[in-house]
Amino acid sequence: MHDASVTARPARVRGFRGLSVILALGVVCLSALPAMAQAGRASIPEGLISKPSELTPDEVRQVRTYVSEHLPRLTAENIDHRRAARRELRRPLTARGVTVSFRLAYSAQLVPELRRLADNQDRGVATVALLLAGELATSPASQLAIERLASEDEVVRYAAASSLGETLRVAADGAPAMNEQQLTNLVNRLGERLASEENPLVLDRVIRSIGAGATNQRREFANLRNAATRVLGDRLAERVQNAEAARPNAEMELSMLRGAETVFASVNRGTLSPEALRASGLLSGQLIAYAERRLNAGGLSSEEVQRLQQIVGASENVVVFSWSLLDPRAQRRQFGLRDAMGADGRRDRFRTAADQVIGAQGVLVRPPFEFSTGQFPR
Repeated sequence: MHDASVTARPARVRGFRGLSVILALGVVCLSALPAMAQAGRASIPEGLISKPSELTPDEVRQVRTYVSEHLPRLTAENIDHRRAARRELRRPLTARGVTVSFRLAYSAQLVPELRRLADNQDRGVATVALLLAGELATSPASQLAIERLASEDEVVRYAAASSLGETLRVAADGAPAMNEQQLTNLVNRLGERLASEENPLVLDRVIRSIGAGATNQRREFANLRNAATRVLGDRLAERVQNAEAARPNAEMELSMLRGAETVFASVNRGTLSPEALRASGLLSGQLIAYAERRLNAGGLSSEEVQRLQQIVGASENVVVFSWSLLDPRAQRRQFGLRDAMGADGRRDRFRTAADQVIGAQGVLVRPPFEFSTGQFPR
């Protein structure tokens, strides 16, 4: 099996320093938990966290007391107090066997306060509120992130996309208090953001969050995986089709690579719906056509050629695997796109290789894909 996450990629372009600093405060501090909780006296018994039935009024009061003790310190001036509050509020959600019943009870106590904090002028506070909402994995909590996906503040948009990605991760690894249709709605909202997002770091985060749904291997969420793969393929294909080769954007190209790798990770896991597989092929064809446009524009640095090689290499893998899943009788073969491009960006050789995929008789033009050559501007 191929691990798309380990593909080497060029260093990211410098920029968005403020965004990076805020995310470091919100994400890194939220990522590690000590072995034991020392702050405060309130606690939630493990048996309550793993309780399968609805919590009793007394148990709800325990949850309320726990939240009341730790939540106010999320806005403390002392950064250590903030970190302690984050750790403790997150702790019940990282325990083993968190049940839907507990998530719903915990969410009922937390969400009203997180809603207020998500609009805090302190970006660090707003970020942490949204990330905590994501880990709750309930419909009311996810609504906080949905409402902020179109925020004018790129930090808030990033945090909102991260929050939805966290909820989709819970769906892959735990027990979300949301059904498949509700989770699919999160993917659709992220897809809408993907279609219009201009900040490259936020765009990359949106792609990763959709990817959490596209790589979900749980049988009960098979439709979610199909929907996420289709949304990522279709929406990103639109962006790539309209990308101007004469005005390249390194960050956008890294997002293209991320998208190709994510779709391949989904396709490589086996059975997908025909719609999801065709969307995967469409994205790959657009990426190959984009690479050809970039070569034709000329003036590429060695780093740019290397990045394009990575993009077409991942895209070729998607085409090959999607093709074999759509038509099991097809003889799986490679097209040599990466080698044809070469380290020096050879146009003629690459066009000949690309013709096998997006040309008049290319794989993506014939059944079972049946796209038109006009869909791939070269």
